[in-house]
Amino acid sequence: MENNKNRSIFPCALSSEYEIELSDKSRRDEIVDMLIENFLHDETLVKSMRDMYGVEKHEGDKSSLEVRTTDCEEEEEEEEWSKVDKDERILMETVVDAGTVLTAVHKPTNRISGAIVVLVHDRNLVGKNSDDRYDGKLRSRTISEFANLMGIIDKSLDLFAVHPECRIWAEFELVGIRRADRRRGLGFDLCAAALNHVIKTMPEVDLVAGKYTSNYSKIIARKIGKINVADFDVTRLADRDGRPVFQDTKPHNVVSLMTIKLR
Repeated sequence: MENNKNRSIFPCALSSEYEIELSDKSRRDEIVDMLIENFLHDETLVKSMRDMYGVEKHEGDKSSLEVRTTDCEEEEEEEEWSKVDKDERILMETVVDAGTVLTAVHKPTNRISGAIVVLVHDRNLVGKNSDDRYDGKLRSRTISEFANLMGIIDKSLDLFAVHPECRIWAEFELVGIRRADRRRGLGFDLCAAALNHVIKTMPEVDLVAGKYTSNYSKIIARKIGKINVADFDVTRLADRDGRPVFQDTKPHNVVSLMTIKLR
């Protein structure tokens, strides 16, 4: 259980059963597990990559794995699945360890019901902030291709190019809500609390931004005051073999860079 001392707490707008807390990461593994199951496994682009390479993980355990290939490739498929499983954990551990994390906590049970990760980017440290942060760690084709494509999207939606006057910005890297706790406004609550935290504790930050894929996430971004400054259609991309990717993602095929200036 996290230490309550000096912990920032934000109320939730729609339900008194939840509160938003600034995490000290003593529950890091629980946060990572929640994000793997409720962010990665639901994220449009990740799902598309798993489907493209024939590995689709559903709710539950490994017995629910679907593989759409021939019997003679079973061993290779199982190896890829195992690598995907490990790589997903590397993805979420790397992001959680690098950023500031706020969690939505269900007060009656103390379960972590959602989380948002905030990363700070400094123009003077370009190339050291997030570029190649997974380099050499990822072993599965599915997740390594995904990470490579996300790097291409990040470079195409370069905030420092869109806002040349900006020196430091805070990125809402990801937001994940446990399925059982959805439709309670926690996505908005987490984003609003994260914005409040940045404003109050990070005076060096010039603006807050995020890259949004789903229409729902874009609506939440607009509700906290963000505006759309650049778009990227992911169906333009191809994997390392030249095969088109993300062709099944419409209408969520446009990643939008959305920002709010603080000063």
